[in-house]
Amino acid sequence: MNKLEEVKKLLIEMVSESGEKFDGGSWYADYSYDWDEEYACMITDLFAHLSSAIQAKKNGDRLAVLVSLMMIRIEFMNLYNFFYHFYEDFEKLIGDDSMKWPDIPEGYKYQGVSKSD
Repeated sequence: MNKLEEVKKLLIEMVSESGEKFDGGSWYADYSYDWDEEYACMITDLFAHLSSAIQAKKNGDRLAVLVSLMMIRIEFMNLYNFFYHFYEDFEKLIGDDSMKWPDIPEGYKYQGVSKSD
């Protein structure tokens, strides 16, 4: 289960709480998309090309392997860009003076994530 739509909602809510009107056009990520659906499509395409590469290799078709590998590379670049836009939006949000973030005190221990075995 993906929760990328929750990421979008959090970003929008944080901007709105600062008193600013959220304008999706001034951010890096595309806020008009369903991010969970977009991610699922990219992963599906990636694995489809991977399956094609594996089948082509079994068939000894090096040309088809090459083209499949090129498509896999493109899909990884699409995923990179997809997540990089989130990174940039968080960078913008964290660095925005209008957010009036508190100072992080020395020795602060973040307790937000617990690791399970």
